[in-house]
Amino acid sequence: MSTAIFPQMILRVCGTDIHKDVIVTISGESLEAEPRSYKTFSTSLTKFTAWLLATGITHVAMESAFSILGCCKSLNGGTIITNILASLQVRSFVLPKRYKINLLRVKNCSLLARSTNYLRMQIRNIIILVTSIFLLFSCEKEEFEQEINQRTIFMYLPWSTNLTSYFYNNISDMEEAMKEKGLQGTRVIVFLSTSSSESQMFELTLDNSICTRSVLKEYQDPLFTTVSGLTDIINDMKTFAPAQRYSMIIGCHGMGWLPVNDSESRAGRTFKYHWEYTNVPHTRFFGGLSPEYQTDISTLAKSIANNGLFMEYILFDDCYMSSVEVAYELRNVTNYMIACPTEIMAFGMPYSTIGKYLLSDNPDYGAICEAFYQFYSTYEHPYGTLAVTNCGELDNLASIMKRINERHYFDGHKEALIQRMDGYTPIIFYDYGDYVRALCGKDTDMFNNFSKILDRVIPYKTHTEQYYSASRGIIPIYSYSGITTSEPSGNTKTANYKRTSWYIDTH
Repeated sequence: MSTAIFPQMILRVCGTDIHKDVIVTISGESLEAEPRSYKTFSTSLTKFTAWLLATGITHVAMESAFSILGCCKSLNGGTIITNILASLQVRSFVLPKRYKINLLRVKNCSLLARSTNYLRMQIRNIIILVTSIFLLFSCEKEEFEQEINQRTIFMYLPWSTNLTSYFYNNISDMEEAMKEKGLQGTRVIVFLSTSSSESQMFELTLDNSICTRSVLKEYQDPLFTTVSGLTDIINDMKTFAPAQRYSMIIGCHGMGWLPVNDSESRAGRTFKYHWEYTNVPHTRFFGGLSPEYQTDISTLAKSIANNGLFMEYILFDDCYMSSVEVAYELRNVTNYMIACPTEIMAFGMPYSTIGKYLLSDNPDYGAICEAFYQFYSTYEHPYGTLAVTNCGELDNLASIMKRINERHYFDGHKEALIQRMDGYTPIIFYDYGDYVRALCGKDTDMFNNFSKILDRVIPYKTHTEQYYSASRGIIPIYSYSGITTSEPSGNTKTANYKRTSWYIDTH
């Protein structure tokens, strides 16, 4: 048998061969060559990765049948293991199948071929290939990357206590949209908390009009309310489905910009959140019903930024998230924000009808609003509001708002004249455009200039004639800009308002 000799550059290595099982062999400095076989189930792959960590393996070589360059549609695919390896900071590379490579040995870094004659025919190409790989490693470059798809949509559904059944319906509706629209270079990744301590990340795939859910990772007590924890979750999504563009859908309860630490102080239990009402139709805090499962908007923004991502859009399937304070906090991590300025019914977004527009290469935001209206205008609870915020225009909005605040002071007697957008007493969320109208008063020139900018900030919006609040019932809409503010609120829950980025930059 012929052998090609190269200088030793990798100390500990694992070679893999994939058939029905994962066949692996480790070798290297202070290691005896040891072959093992693992099944392709999650429990077996966990044991495989634990073995790699215990033996100090730094690199894994794979045949092309296990290529990371393709899209894996089941647990039997290479993408699963390579993503695991990436999370362990283990480098992996693929060798073309035509070279018939059996094992990458470390002591002399030799390549053994199944056929001596075939090796003689291909040895020159093998030397070039392996030398290039070694050069990449010696220069501290990353492993061969997965194929980068066009778009990845991330459905993020953290623990929300009483919304899990609705989340499953949302996922099923998105699958219906996938069947109608097709994926066409788009991947859909879902993070779903199935209990207060257990979560999964899985991919929605489509093959001949059949949708499947392939589990990518399971989580125990994920720290999704912290910057580090949410950063890791988003990084997992990015690792499993790298893309040229990303979008994010967030489903849970919502309470606009209000910070989590404020919600912890329920002094005297006199304040009751909309999700605490019983025997009324349910509506959808960014998170669960208690503070330990709720996430600050700044945490979301930092976690996205930490991954070097800029979302095409962020859709909030939550109550009260179409807030100028929320949008301004997210302006550096997303182009558009899609959200409701009021409560949204527990059913959430009608993904079976708006999903095809969310999946489009160029999302049709106007069509999303129209489909939302068509659904909720005929729903058993016919109440709904939705708006699209162009976050690229928010700096301009902040600039004119600062000029307005320098010129005008709000007369508290006008508060009762502003369109309320919630059921709370005192009011927390007001229609933003209507508030500025009251603030400007007779200064029509200033208000008209403001309105022109606001029209660019909110290019699409829709609403039924009334909206619903669990705490107050049905409330009419007579003025609607698609986005709210808490600027004039005297509610104790807004005590930290002056700490928001929006307030700081506009005063």
